[in-house]
Amino acid sequence: MQEIIRNNPFVRLVFPFILGVCSGSLFSALDETFLFYALIIAFSALTLLSLFYKIRFFKPTINFFLIFIFYVLGLYQFQREQYEPVEFKNQEVIVGQVIDYPDSTKSALKVNVKLIEKITDSLNTELRGNAIAYLRPSDKAKELMPGTYITLKVIPQQITNMGNPYEFDYKSWAANNHYYYSFFLKESDWFIIGQSTDFSLIFTLKKLRRNLLNHYKSVGISNDELSVFSALTLGDKSMLEGDLRKGFAAAGLMHVLAVSGLHVGIIYLVVRLICSALLKIKYGRFLRFIISIIVLWGYATLTGLSPSVTRAATMFSVFVLGDLFGRRYAVYNSIALAAFVLLFYDPHLIMNVGFQMSFLAVFGIVAFYPIVYKWIFVPNKLIDKLWQLIAVSIAAQLITTPLSLYYFNQFPLFFLLSNILIIPLVTVLMYL
Repeated sequence: MQEIIRNNPFVRLVFPFILGVCSGSLFSALDETFLFYALIIAFSALTLLSLFYKIRFFKPTINFFLIFIFYVLGLYQFQREQYEPVEFKNQEVIVGQVIDYPDSTKSALKVNVKLIEKITDSLNTELRGNAIAYLRPSDKAKELMPGTYITLKVIPQQITNMGNPYEFDYKSWAANNHYYYSFFLKESDWFIIGQSTDFSLIFTLKKLRRNLLNHYKSVGISNDELSVFSALTLGDKSMLEGDLRKGFAAAGLMHVLAVSGLHVGIIYLVVRLICSALLKIKYGRFLRFIISIIVLWGYATLTGLSPSVTRAATMFSVFVLGDLFGRRYAVYNSIALAAFVLLFYDPHLIMNVGFQMSFLAVFGIVAFYPIVYKWIFVPNKLIDKLWQLIAVSIAAQLITTPLSLYYFNQFPLFFLLSNILIIPLVTVLMYL
């Protein structure tokens, strides 16, 4: 571990940043402005000390300020994203924007809404945070799509827990995903203002994802097959029923349904293969780099920008950038950079199970696969390929098992067999 930290400088910096994010809730009394000025002063001191970098006496001091800056930066980002929801006691008129297509539940439609402003006679007050609205199915509700502006007449209720012993902390989970309110709406409590005229890449790709889903249905894919196929290719797991979801979890295959490094890697290999002819022309390598970045992040956005796919897209972006300049790929630095980018954008991801599992799994594969692979020497090439696949699964499982037991209270006994059989099939399916 010491060798990894010593040879990968960005790893040394991302640890204090993560520590700053994690300790943000403990120092909630710290003012955001105070942290900002602390960053400015520390950075100014670091700039001054860097002039004397060649003097051995100043090197430990420079390292201290670097670590301190990243720690305070983590604190600062956490405080910036921290939000204390407003308590509403009376019915309000609120303008919101629909974030995604409505999800059907047993008795209602669930709609994710970004709250924009509260309308009063005197002035409009800007609002922050998202809400979960439950509507009765209707023709009007069918018109809702990403980007639709709606007006609500409602008393927004803060999301709370049921108060049962040892229950899932739904309130904290929702807050970490920036959802603070929930409410039920009658038909007369809301109406559509109109569709956003501003271009939004995220909303456009969400609409494309819905069109692709409708195309799957039109060609005869339905029921469980549609649920699995949409999860595999589009990252949409909303249609997975309870029994099907539990079956994949028990077999240790939920990571296959989560669009991640496997899917992004296949996409990149296909793009790299198609663009190989560009290397024969001037600036062909640069064109391949641009196309690869556009396709990787376009696919990541299309599938919902989950932590696992964003991590994979960031790491592959670093890889193709290094390939462009002929630099060696430093995998640990790439993992650290991906974690930094995601947490800088949204510090609350540190509490996301998908984020934790994704980064632990890829770290386990990189760190422990060479060790596990050396356990057995296989002279036969075909069987050796099979052993490589098994070693990858064991390496990932070694480091994610404690987290899996903590969150889900179960261990996937068939993870080896299921990964050996399913992952090659998924790879072929993705290529097709």
